[in-house]
Amino acid sequence: LLVTSHGSQNGATLKLGRALIELSPQVVVDVLNHEQIKNRIVIVSACYSGVYVAPLKNDDTIVMTAADSQNSSFGCGAKRSWTYFGDAFFNRSLRPGTDLKTAFTRARALIGRWEKAEKLKPSNPQAHFGASLLPKLEQWRSAAQPRS
Repeated sequence: LLVTSHGSQNGATLKLGRALIELSPQVVVDVLNHEQIKNRIVIVSACYSGVYVAPLKNDDTIVMTAADSQNSSFGCGAKRSWTYFGDAFFNRSLRPGTDLKTAFTRARALIGRWEKAEKLKPSNPQAHFGASLLPKLEQWRSAAQPRS
């Protein structure tokens, strides 16, 4: 699940038709549980998105967020194609052969450098990498590598 939106300490805001709805962490947990989705990768790029980490945290889930639960993230704007998190993670760090944990670590460092250069309060991106899901992803990634 990938969500990129505006956020608050209650969750992310989504526009559905003309209505604005709040996608709380508990709603995400409830929907994933109801649909019996066990192996989960949830990425939330929004201010205060760290609120999603604790409710989703388990051995079968990877959660990555653009900020902690107390801070804004940066880079939103009509003239930008990417937020800081989106640019750092998807556009610059997640490359073929790079695992999600390494890509997140690289993105977090890059965001930190950008925020420091612009004298912004750190957004402090957060992540949890479920211990049971990581080996499954590595097995899948290894199997997908071209053999020579």
